[in-house]
Amino acid sequence: MINKLIEKFDKNSCRKLITYLVSVNKSVGETLLDYCQKKDAATKTNNHILIIESKVRQHWKKASKIIEEFDMYGGGSEYDEEDACSELEAIVNLLEGNEV
Repeated sequence: MINKLIEKFDKNSCRKLITYLVSVNKSVGETLLDYCQKKDAATKTNNHILIIESKVRQHWKKASKIIEEFDMYGGGSEYDEEDACSELEAIVNLLEGNEV
């Protein structure tokens, strides 16, 4: 059903739909970037660089929020520390595996 609906969309309508979905739900943006990264991994076009940069920014945004709270309060929970470390590790993996 969804495929039939989307088939009728022109490029501009698809862009508007994607933009709306990403603005409403952050995980949609992450899922979209993951999908684009997998699709573009073989060719590594200029889009690939944009995808990696966007993913790095997303991970940094999450990590920096936690780090700022730690700085403000002199530390935090182990759970938050693990989340920040996971985000930083994701950044390192993206940067090591790609030319940005």
